[in-house]
Amino acid sequence: MFQRHGFLIVLLFVIFVGITNGSEKMLSENINAWGSGVWGNSYASKTIDSSGLLSDIHDEDYSHMWLTESNDSESQCHANQDTSLGSAWIWYKFDKIYEVQSLKIWNYNQTDYKDRGLRNVTIEYSLDGDSWLKVGDYEINQANSQGTYSQTINLGVDAKNIVITAH
Repeated sequence: MFQRHGFLIVLLFVIFVGITNGSEKMLSENINAWGSGVWGNSYASKTIDSSGLLSDIHDEDYSHMWLTESNDSESQCHANQDTSLGSAWIWYKFDKIYEVQSLKIWNYNQTDYKDRGLRNVTIEYSLDGDSWLKVGDYEINQANSQGTYSQTINLGVDAKNIVITAH
């Protein structure tokens, strides 16, 4: 994270790019999302429901984003006993196994609070939700308060589950 403020705004919005099962493309209704917590009505599903997204630009309205309380270093959490420990996590589960080429992230982008987004994350995937493999560790760029930026992370994995853990 960029800074700790008592709560963590984890992800603005995520698009999974190049997701196919053979010739079949995944639709957004084929994804479920849940996270380590929620603040107000800003559920993890906000990261996949197109809230605030217009073409390739995302707005600054926090009600269109996932907000969750942060866990300090003494009370780390993880999505599954075999995924990484961190201050917060979000789990995406697809209806079946898909080839996931990349994901596109818009970090938390509210003016004057953009430092509350993610910074260092681990991305892991699973075919069954029990056995997990690490894709890698990544640094997520800080937002620019304009919504015109995004960051693409190449995955190149077959997965039914993807977990992003904040450190």
